[in-house]
Amino acid sequence: MDRLTGQISRRTEELGRTAEAQLERLTAIIEQATELAATKGEPVAEQAEALIQAADRADAQAKIVREKTFDSKRYLFLRASRFVIEDLNSTAIDLNQLLDE
Repeated sequence: MDRLTGQISRRTEELGRTAEAQLERLTAIIEQATELAATKGEPVAEQAEALIQAADRADAQAKIVREKTFDSKRYLFLRASRFVIEDLNSTAIDLNQLLDE
C-alpha cells in the first residue's frame, strides 16, 4: 500500500512538472503570437487607412462625374428644346403665311 501511494505521489509530481513545463511553453507561444500580431497589425492598419483614403477619393471623383453627367444631360435637353422651339416657330410662320394667302 505504501509502495502504491509512493508511486501515485511520484506520478502526480511528474504530471505537475509536465503541466508546468507545457504551461510555460504555451505562455511563451502566446507572447510570441501577441508580438507577431502587433507587428503584423501595423501594416494592416496602414493599408486599411490607405484604402479608406482611396475610397474617399473615388467617391469625390464619382460625385464630379455625376455632376458633369447631369450638366451634360441638361445641356443636351436645352439644346434639343431650342431646336424644337425653333422648328415650332418656323412652322408657325409657315402656317401664318398659308393662312394669310
